[in-house]
Amino acid sequence: MVFNSDWLLNQIRGTANTIGKVFRLETINIDLGMVEDKEGKAVNGNDYLDFLLAKEDFDRAAAVIGGQLKRLSPHQYKFLVDTFIDHLKTLDAESLERNHLTLDKIEKLHEDLKEFKW
Repeated sequence: MVFNSDWLLNQIRGTANTIGKVFRLETINIDLGMVEDKEGKAVNGNDYLDFLLAKEDFDRAAAVIGGQLKRLSPHQYKFLVDTFIDHLKTLDAESLERNHLTLDKIEKLHEDLKEFKW
């Protein structure tokens, strides 16, 4: 009986996780296209954003993300911004201090990125 209960719970968990991903838009594969790096070279946007996040160049990463406003659908752009902000919020205290980030600055950045600019 215990085996059957575990199996049923695993099925329920799997279904709930799948539904959760759909509603949180986690399954969206966002193609950022080609963007310009600091030297003005055209590079893959996804790879460049990953590179910037790894180097903790958050100002440049925010600029790359902001540049996607007119290119992505509203849902994709919102997901990209929210994912970036969630990443910043989960940084350890040392990284936050090293990059002069506070929760207030992160929230301000979030508001700035969500603002529709032409």
